[in-house]
Amino acid sequence: MEAAALSIQTYFLQYFKGLTVSTSATPSSIINYSATDSMLRMRLYYRERSITFIQKFVGFNLINPELQFNQVTIDRTNTILSTFQKNTEIFAAQLGHASYVQSATGIFTKITFLTLPDLLQIKKTGKILKVQLIIKPLAGSFNKVYRLPTDLNLFTTDKNNLLGSALAENSSTGTIQNGNLTIDNLYGENTSYTCDITTSLQKLITLNPNLGNGFLLYPPTTGSTNIFNRLIIGDNTTGTSKVQVKIFFLAVD
Repeated sequence: MEAAALSIQTYFLQYFKGLTVSTSATPSSIINYSATDSMLRMRLYYRERSITFIQKFVGFNLINPELQFNQVTIDRTNTILSTFQKNTEIFAAQLGHASYVQSATGIFTKITFLTLPDLLQIKKTGKILKVQLIIKPLAGSFNKVYRLPTDLNLFTTDKNNLLGSALAENSSTGTIQNGNLTIDNLYGENTSYTCDITTSLQKLITLNPNLGNGFLLYPPTTGSTNIFNRLIIGDNTTGTSKVQVKIFFLAVD
């Protein structure tokens, strides 16, 4: 090895291409770490000869965090999703009466309201004050290993399943709703996400429900490709572990 390859950074990078961090041939874990110059470094240990050998090391900080490559591969063989094509809508009844959210593997849940025009009947005799969307994970689907997403955003969407605008917590500040996750540590039955969909639902009422308009459950877009937490939701056949809409309205006689 020429001395320049060790003393000049440009030459050293041509000699030393980098390192790969991976699991075994049958992986059973996910590695997650921050690739920044302050959080990731390589150490080269060596011994210096003196009266005795003295162990020393030299540290190499990450020079450019963008010079990295991460890959997530998905194998759905022998799973309930194995027979379905990518980029397609799948009804919960076809998935064992459940739906899934895991952003890193490209699985999201879409919620539509086919009976939404019926709310127009309420508006004729009163006023809708507030509408909450309550999402309860399927009982037994989460624990300390299979964790729930800490935040869950709602995005408007259409028949093409394109991300629209995120539902805001406060229209004046534009703060995005995070789902307000509540954990029932005792029984797990009341663990849920709650979102205020009053304004968005008012807009959807006047649209044709057959156009496929609705909401996409989506973890925060920042870092969504490396979030492996999952959410499993039951449909209307799975007892309490399902999606509910709670409507508060003022009735006028």
